[in-house]
Amino acid sequence: MLQAGRLIEKKGLKTTLRAFARFQKEFPTARLTIAGEGPQLEELQSLARELQIDGAVDFVGFVSQEELRELLYSSHIFLHPSETGRDGNQEGVPNSMLEAMASGLPVSRPAMAEFRKPSKTRLAVCWQMNAIIAR
Repeated sequence: MLQAGRLIEKKGLKTTLRAFARFQKEFPTARLTIAGEGPQLEELQSLARELQIDGAVDFVGFVSQEELRELLYSSHIFLHPSETGRDGNQEGVPNSMLEAMASGLPVSRPAMAEFRKPSKTRLAVCWQMNAIIAR
């Protein structure tokens, strides 16, 4: 699983980590890669430790376009829950999500579940992550 973008509140990374912690209980070999930099890095790393998923979560920092392409091609699903920040800041359709969709990677974003129809083999995982994130 992959999420890429600036590590800020509106990207929903805390939601991603909490959802992944639930998901990993059913799929203990699952891994999550978070690509990007930002002010929430230490807080997110701390949350991963608190949720006891730090061994399954890779914070890889800023990646080049070529490295992002490789991450997209080696992942099974792209997560991007997006949230409205406390300051009211929100986003429309993030570029990282468009890049994931262009690569053919299924995208899990509860508010836009019908925006991208994942392949049949990945559909169950995408729906399950959407259900977990929505809780």
